[in-house]
Amino acid sequence: MTTWESYVPPMTFMSDTEVLRLYSATSGYVAGDPATDRGAVCLDVLNYWTHNEVGGEVLSAFCAVDPSNLANVRAALEIFGGLYAGVSLRQAQLDDSGEWDETSGAVVGGHCIWVVGADDDGLTCVTWGETQRMTWAFWNVATDECYALLSPRWASAGRTPEGFPIAAMIADMAALETSLG
Repeated sequence: MTTWESYVPPMTFMSDTEVLRLYSATSGYVAGDPATDRGAVCLDVLNYWTHNEVGGEVLSAFCAVDPSNLANVRAALEIFGGLYAGVSLRQAQLDDSGEWDETSGAVVGGHCIWVVGADDDGLTCVTWGETQRMTWAFWNVATDECYALLSPRWASAGRTPEGFPIAAMIADMAALETSLG
């Protein structure tokens, strides 16, 4: 949300209580019970967010982006200001604080990230409260799902920062989602 808010201030941050409420609502997590901490499915979070306030706002729309189509990934990142993605992490990504790169080894779990930038060498995401670089090779192997989200801040402004009209964006996203699913 902070990425979007940089385009349409004021900038706000979700409280820990709000984050836990969202996580519990979409994953079955019960605070204080580690046995219920199994993670949330990206699509469940997005479906919840389109009908419920998260951080004081309801998500305007979302659509899937094929993570294997790198041209579309880069275009969606540019248009929507960020991408919500699910990646499969291996122990190497958990052990090393450096750039995530393609590695072998068993997958230790799924993880949701917010992608905020891309260049010829790779992508930058926000995860665990920090920015993280990853190579395109990692993205190609590890990314299971990817979504473009339409900011409620932009919807209230009637257009994206690039000037795309919101009503047309929502219609296009709905049509794309219907054709994919």
